[in-house]
Amino acid sequence: SLRKFLEYLLFEIKRIKRDGKPLGMYAVVRDKVHELLRTSKEGPDVPCQWSAHAQENPFPLAYVTEKSQLELVRTMRDIFAIIEEHALFVRDPKAQGEAELAAGVAALSID
Repeated sequence: SLRKFLEYLLFEIKRIKRDGKPLGMYAVVRDKVHELLRTSKEGPDVPCQWSAHAQENPFPLAYVTEKSQLELVRTMRDIFAIIEEHALFVRDPKAQGEAELAAGVAALSID
């Protein structure tokens, strides 16, 4: 699911930070992921539903609106562009290419 993919990105960014490496563009990706996984305190129109404590998410479901759909698509486009342009999350630089892109697309498949 998309939510799991976003959580995986956050996990990898935390690992990079824990290893003492500079975040650079990873910080930009992290911030964009946080935008998509924000709580519903301001209202149920959020791009990506996630589970949290009731005090953080007072609405049981996210409402899908045109605004939230556009935000989700545009932000994911930005995230993928940053990942591709800066070769982020590539453990072996020689392995970058269509295989990496295919893996990202596969991660977005619906369960």
